[in-house]
Amino acid sequence: MTKDKSIDNQVIDNLLKNYKKPEDLIGENGLLKQLTKRLLEPAMSAEMTEHVGYDKHDAAGNNNGNSRNGKSAKTIKGTFGELALETPRDRNGTFEPQIIEKHQNALERGVFETYCPFLSSGDKLLAFSKVAEVSSARTIPVRSPKPGLKSRPAQAV
Repeated sequence: MTKDKSIDNQVIDNLLKNYKKPEDLIGENGLLKQLTKRLLEPAMSAEMTEHVGYDKHDAAGNNNGNSRNGKSAKTIKGTFGELALETPRDRNGTFEPQIIEKHQNALERGVFETYCPFLSSGDKLLAFSKVAEVSSARTIPVRSPKPGLKSRPAQAV
């Protein structure tokens, strides 16, 4: 029997009890930013546990050839602004986080690349702009064709 992985409504209600305006959810210090940090850091820690093969502070990690080696600071950008994360490292430098990859600096781009690999670049941009609510000032401008291009007769092939 599979366990239901949905989030309990009471948890959501508790998180939103002080919600008054959109900034409380998606602003610079909003709930989305806080939840993203609280979800991503433990997820990367779990990936590290899988990578080195033992839990944090477990004696099984002593002299096993590779071990945890602290954390590095990483800043990613999202719909909520910039977010500082602590990314775990291993002594051999072979740990490659999957949820937030090395050198990835934008959260949404990584999500779309991972979960929508079949979409064209234009479709990804369209989906990203809808999710991120990108303002028209930040969208990619579309060039109109040169003025004489339409009136020029087609050449025979």
